[in-house]
Amino acid sequence: VWMRCRYPALGYNQPPRMFRLVAVSGDGSYEQVGSWRAGPGDQVELTGLTQLSGTDLVRVEVQSLDGAPLLTYEP
Repeated sequence: VWMRCRYPALGYNQPPRMFRLVAVSGDGSYEQVGSWRAGPGDQVELTGLTQLSGTDLVRVEVQSLDGAPLLTYEP
């Protein structure tokens, strides 16, 4: 998995936060692919691996540290 995230600086006055990228299987189980800390004005590139492939991988999510989905991609 390769991902690039940009965090706009304009209009945001918040401290950096922790995020994580997870791969989700068809049965609802998940595997964490990576984690990072980012704040306004940051750009993050992440490369990670998952053992899920093909039809086993139903979506990839960017989540807050508490597990709330922020962005979902369905391959």
